[in-house]
Amino acid sequence: MGLEKIKQLSKIKNVSLDELSDISGVPKSTINKIINGITENPGYKTILSLAHALSLSADEFIDLLDLGLEEPKFSSSDKELISKYKSLDSFGRRVINSVLDIELDRYKQFKQQQTDQHKAELQAIKEEYESTAMNQPDNIIQFYDEKQNHEQQVELNYRTGGAGAGLGVDADNVDMIQVSYPADRVPAGANHVIPVTGDSMEPTFSDGDVLFFDLGNDCLQIGDIGIFVLNGETLVKELGENELISHNPKYKPIKIHEWDSVRIEGKVLGKM
Repeated sequence: MGLEKIKQLSKIKNVSLDELSDISGVPKSTINKIINGITENPGYKTILSLAHALSLSADEFIDLLDLGLEEPKFSSSDKELISKYKSLDSFGRRVINSVLDIELDRYKQFKQQQTDQHKAELQAIKEEYESTAMNQPDNIIQFYDEKQNHEQQVELNYRTGGAGAGLGVDADNVDMIQVSYPADRVPAGANHVIPVTGDSMEPTFSDGDVLFFDLGNDCLQIGDIGIFVLNGETLVKELGENELISHNPKYKPIKIHEWDSVRIEGKVLGKM
């Protein structure tokens, strides 16, 4: 069996894909990509979430699907926590599991509140922008039409959640909305926009900047700036030799190891 058998396993467990998404916290679109073979390596975090939603341990889930995943690399602190957990009796493990479930639920609610708030802020920005454009005096519109071509608008996909310039942003917790931009401000080849979260790319990009990028362009050269997904987190960084580089000297380069899951989402072409 393979990842495409998740749907069959869900039926056996009497769990619909909608319920699987709700319980696991993994977006339904991500689950569909896994089932359809678009996503071949969903990452250990996603595997754990799906296994928990199906009332299976990660080992049972992997064995049933015959995934053949490599054992994840654990840090010394991770190994210490695992060792402590294994030393507990059944009562102690139930206590720890209960606390973990409570904390996971709290964190999911927190992330959902962040997403809802961000969507509301984006919608307010979009409405304010469109309202301002509609209420401009006729002579001002004519001025832009002749001199700056601001009258022509381009609709781009605005990716919520942002690209982390510091801490990464959960790549699964995003949505797309359509936002219009003046055509003369959009770089050639740009098809998506994404906000910057954090200060690790200063002075090039600041927290709150909106970046134009070419989604799907993964042909980056050393020194190019791109949108990356590293171990499930979205980042904006400069591509280096086996590392992702921040422009703010306070942040060290992020080394890319053989066990890391990394992909290039697209090349950054400019900012708003």
